[in-house]
Amino acid sequence: MNPIPKNLILFMVLSILAVLHFIQMQKALTANNYLLTNATPQEIIAANNSQLANDDSSSYTAGVDDPIAGDFLAPSVNESVLIQGEDDAITNATIDVDTSTARSESTPSSNDGTKTNKNDDPMVFQNSFVWLNATRLSNANEVLMTEQFVHNLIMNTVPIDTLDGSKDALAQTMCFEDSTFMTWEEDHNKLKNSTSASTSRMIEVLAYRLVFLAIHENQFGPARNEALARYSLRQQEEHRSDDKNSSSVLEKHNVGVFDYECDPNTKFLVTSHNSGMGFGATTRTQAVDQIHLAVSTGRVVLFMNTIPVGPDHMRSQYRAASCDRFDLQCVFLPMSPCVISNNDLENGTEISKEAYYSFLKTGKLDDELDKTKVLTLGGFGYKDKEPFLLREKYVNLISFLYDENLHKNKNSNVAWRVDKEILDKVKEVIMNEKYFPDDVALHYMLRPNLAAKQEMERIIDKVVPADFNPGSSIGLAIRASDKCGRESQCMPFSNYTQLIREFAKKRSLTRTGDNTTNTTLYDTVVLTSESKEMMVGRFAYTEKNGFPFRFVVNDEDVAQGSGQPGKFYENEGAVTPDRVMLSSLTAVKMQMLSESTVLNGCSSFHKIMASLLKMGCGRSKNNYMEFLGKNDNPEFRMRCT
Repeated sequence: MNPIPKNLILFMVLSILAVLHFIQMQKALTANNYLLTNATPQEIIAANNSQLANDDSSSYTAGVDDPIAGDFLAPSVNESVLIQGEDDAITNATIDVDTSTARSESTPSSNDGTKTNKNDDPMVFQNSFVWLNATRLSNANEVLMTEQFVHNLIMNTVPIDTLDGSKDALAQTMCFEDSTFMTWEEDHNKLKNSTSASTSRMIEVLAYRLVFLAIHENQFGPARNEALARYSLRQQEEHRSDDKNSSSVLEKHNVGVFDYECDPNTKFLVTSHNSGMGFGATTRTQAVDQIHLAVSTGRVVLFMNTIPVGPDHMRSQYRAASCDRFDLQCVFLPMSPCVISNNDLENGTEISKEAYYSFLKTGKLDDELDKTKVLTLGGFGYKDKEPFLLREKYVNLISFLYDENLHKNKNSNVAWRVDKEILDKVKEVIMNEKYFPDDVALHYMLRPNLAAKQEMERIIDKVVPADFNPGSSIGLAIRASDKCGRESQCMPFSNYTQLIREFAKKRSLTRTGDNTTNTTLYDTVVLTSESKEMMVGRFAYTEKNGFPFRFVVNDEDVAQGSGQPGKFYENEGAVTPDRVMLSSLTAVKMQMLSESTVLNGCSSFHKIMASLLKMGCGRSKNNYMEFLGKNDNPEFRMRCT
């Protein structure tokens, strides 16, 4: 018998290795490339579960404390790259990727403010070929943004499913970390049994917190299935050994970190933010109503400005922003990870003014509008009443967040594990408090993006003295410049210094009950204003001149001298709208530092400050605020004109 030639043996060995490699590649494609595979959902699940069974990373701890450093950077509209390989600090709640259906089951219903549930495994989600290859109206891809940060915003909404009470979602806000809004009340018996004013205040803040999470669920919930699928895909790609240099399907299709297709039955309300008025006025009179409309109809609301498609009000340049997007995301976080395509918007239906006001009365859209994927809205607002049954929709969303049949409930004794009795008190506040829904919707709009938040924190760390005490400080927010004569009376800075003396004396008497001494509890004034004249005026009032208070100010404030976005460019050409907005937001944050605050009730932006203080966002647990129109001294009682 002739021996087998060596070259034939080598050929056979190489052939066997090639077949084995082909089989391995097919397994990898089935398990990993869920975006393009033709396998059935059951085959995808089986393949992933098989791989996860041999992978000790099938369980992970979600949450992130993103390191933030650098200058204030405006996000770029052209950056659409999926960032991978981040070294994220993960700290929140444990999720089992192949079994955690409770977090991934929610999808918006058509029009009742609740969520319905599917029993499908989260890995069934697949991005559509159409969405991946479409021209999309993408979210900003901030330099500081990471996959894990977005993942946590999507996944960690439901309090009883987290280990820290939905901190990722709540931390988007302007609130201080140690504020009442961010702090869950530990003593449930105190909340249930006491009828004191302090307990009523705790219930009110709890209601604010839960409605905020309800809005967040409406906006981020439809991305949950996709977030779980992306997480599993990333885990598997990181552990692949056959092709370390391959880029993900998402990268190849320029899908940004904050871009999600969302569940197939997701519906949208797309509108714009009007820059013709002041930011505060537009947000309070229009944007808030648009959020309510979206929640009432179970739709995700998106604000679009300076885009190439859609109605004229979305195409025109947004003058309150200056990064290359020219929209709200220059300074604020996206309203939702859900991203629509140009075609989706072009095929949308505009809500007429008649249909809008009919909805306010009935709480329902007509059948044709209701079944449309994308509805567009041109503004309106200035309503006399909120949408019919709006508050019931918020109550339904909160009930969903605490439905024990839908969510994990491993931590029954934690502060955010509130029971039915407490939830009933919360619902009573929601149903009866006059301006309640507007305050929370406004709060949701004001979520600064990571670059803006970083810059605000840098400024506040710089200007606030190390010995600063909220309990001994008064916030003085002055609105002057173009407001004078046009919308309100104004007064010289000397009047404000006398006002502060009288106000400090009154507040000291209220807090101590001692009217036998002129000693004041206050030694610091936190001063903010858009007027250079007012900011410079403080230099004439020092301790040497007998003024008993020190001033804390933001010396980097641009003091733009106007509340009109169209005039920002006219300020010597050196001040951009983004810098103006950053200064304005920093002023809001600074006015949340003090125990007592004086505001101008004629200013929409000052009313925003008041809303945030009312919601418990300040450093002081018991903030007192007063509008000038109600000042004890008639000389300082400014009227709106």
